[in-house]
Amino acid sequence: ILTVENEQDLDFVMVKDERPACLEPQKEISGYKWRNGCSFYQIITDTDIRFFFDRLYKGNYNLSYTLFVQAKGVYSSGISTAECMYSPSFRCNSDCGVKIRSERK
Repeated sequence: ILTVENEQDLDFVMVKDERPACLEPQKEISGYKWRNGCSFYQIITDTDIRFFFDRLYKGNYNLSYTLFVQAKGVYSSGISTAECMYSPSFRCNSDCGVKIRSERK
């Protein structure tokens, strides 16, 4: 679950979540979604998942998606980034990635 804490209303926001190489999304179809009282476009790529908001109002938002383990081993997760596309100075990153140990059966 990604939690986006927004202190002001913003237009055209992109949230990018990089994922470890051992995880793959359960659904691989990009498209419009409606959650938490707002709509967004979700793009699934080989390395990350991106959420695009036309308007992101002040408040807290939880973004989630389902992943499954593709390979066994120890991996590092990537960082998550939220950025206002009109004003890149409004940008934030998550803390450094965490280690993930996966055991595929």
